[in-house]
Amino acid sequence: MAEAEQQQPGGQQAAPPATPASTTERIEQLKQLGELKSSGVLTDAEFEQEKARILGG
Repeated sequence: MAEAEQQQPGGQQAAPPATPASTTERIEQLKQLGELKSSGVLTDAEFEQEKARILGG
């Protein structure tokens, strides 16, 4: 029987890998961000800052 979840030493569960849903959510957030920039709601600097936050960088 294969283990469904791997555990790290100390009984802590390993973080699950990124799911397609999280990737889809990021893409949607980036699309919305681009629309806000295009409409003039966000400056270039604000856009870059939020983009970096969404992408985890």
